[in-house]
Parts: sequence; C-alpha cells; structure tokens
Amino acid sequence: MLEIELVNEKTGVSKKTLEDWQLKCYDIQISFPSAKTYLVDIPGGDGKIDLTEALTGEVKFNNRTISLSFDYRGDYFDWKRKISEIANFLHGKRTKIFISTDKYYYYVGRVMIDTKKSNIADCQIELTGEVEPYKLEVVSSTDKWLWDSFDLKTGVIREYKDIVVSGDTKVEVIGSPKKVIPIFECTNSMYVTFNNQKTLLPKGRSKNLDIEIIDGVNEMIFSGNGKVTIEFRGGSL
Repeated sequence: MLEIELVNEKTGVSKKTLEDWQLKCYDIQISFPSAKTYLVDIPGGDGKIDLTEALTGEVKFNNRTISLSFDYRGDYFDWKRKISEIANFLHGKRTKIFISTDKYYYYVGRVMIDTKKSNIADCQIELTGEVEPYKLEVVSSTDKWLWDSFDLKTGVIREYKDIVVSGDTKVEVIGSPKKVIPIFECTNSMYVTFNNQKTLLPKGRSKNLDIEIIDGVNEMIFSGNGKVTIEFRGGSL
C-alpha cells in the first residue's frame, strides 16, 4: 500500500502518513520544474536571442510543486486533534518527502496544509509544497547499498568511502543528471587530477568549486598516500 514518509529536515524526526496518522493517500501530483529561460529581443530583427545557457553552459530550473491528497481512516471524533498534530509537525517546515512508489529518490521542500482543499467534515487533507527541482538519491556515495532494494536495470553502485591511495590511483566516479560538487575527506593531504587540472586536497574535509561531478563517468586520479572519501548525493528530474 502507498506510504509516504515525511522527515523534518532540521530535527530528523520522521512520520509515516498511513502508519502514524492513518492517512490514506489517494492522489499525488508532482510537476516538472520549468526551465529558467533568458530570451533577448532583437530590435528590428526576427525572433529573439536565446541566452538561457550562456552564463553556466547548461539549463537551470525553477522549483517544482507537489500536492498530496489524503483520506483520514481513523476515528472521526479524533480528526480535529489529529490535524493539529500534523500541522505542528510539518506546516511551513522544510521536509524530506519519501514516496514508496519512487523508493530510490526523495524530494526536499517546505510543506503546507492547504486549507482551501482540506475538509474537516469529510476528514480529508491536502498537503502542498514547493520542492527543489531535482529529486535526490536516497543512497549517497558513502552509504551502504543493499541487494534487496537494488534496481538491476537503473541502479548504480557507488563505493567511494575510504579509497586507498598509494602513488597514483585512478577512480571512476559515476555521476547523475544533477551536477554536484563533492566533499573530499582525506586522511593525509594529496593531489587529485580532474579534467587535466591538478589540485591539492588538504587533510580533512574540503570542497573545490572547480571539481563538479556530471552525469556519466568522471575520472579522478589521486596522487599521494592515505585514504580518501568522495561524498556526494546525486539527483534526477
């Protein structure tokens, strides 16, 4: 049965809509994000100049919207107390949204109770929110993955924790449609060569804005001695 898990991003506290609140979801609407386009009119000429990708070399997106509609399957006389409990937990707060029918990803955004579409008389409630354009992968590059939940068709195995570096060590990092800047954690300072550019990574945790993991295979060559962890979380539209 469809289950939606809501996690308060600040506290980490989790609630399941069916198990904890007796809310049965009967409708989910998730929009795709609109592209941030930039068109410049040509005075006295035909059409417009499309500068959408001129600054960053790629298309950027606006946030997307999400709407979750529920029936309450608990005691009718307890509904007013229940809806206050739900409001206290999530209304206006940054929330991670996990949907059981899309178990490899989750959404992040600010969730509200839609008072116009929620109905106390019929014990119905609608949760709406504006979420980030990319849904994020549940399993990060440093999390353990399990065969039981692994998708053999689309799943990607990433094992980038405590990679042993001795001399020159090549690592092929599999990216996702969402570009990300990884965090490197090194036991000793070492160099990394990425896109023919050699960069010093200090001991401990660090980021380098020139190192961006893109969709597909990203080759990194680490030079030195020690261990390195490459930490990131991919995403998809």
